[in-house]
Amino acid sequence: MRKLLSVFAAFAMALTILTGSIALPLLIRPFYRAQIEPLGIPARSGLTAEQIGAAFDDVMDYCLGKRPDFAAGVLSFSPEGPATSPMCGGCFCWTFGCWRCAWRCCWCCTLCGGKRA
Repeated sequence: MRKLLSVFAAFAMALTILTGSIALPLLIRPFYRAQIEPLGIPARSGLTAEQIGAAFDDVMDYCLGKRPDFAAGVLSFSPEGPATSPMCGGCFCWTFGCWRCAWRCCWCCTLCGGKRA
């Protein structure tokens, strides 16, 4: 039983780390904003860091269902942009759901592990 619990816990931990590395930067917007200048995006794009951050916030809000209309700040986008966003929103929701579930599984495995004899 302990071996099965260990295998399950290892799988849950791997899934937590993988999905968390995707979900957390999307949920914690200051993490993304802190990377704009070090990556040199304003110099390459000709936009300010504030414009880039606002565009990211608009797109993420749309993909997460927080706004009804598609927007990308001052950036232009093709008509196909809004058409692909529901798929992205579904992927985001799936990722967040997997992360929450895997994290809970890790917690349960920790609680159920008990003391070793």
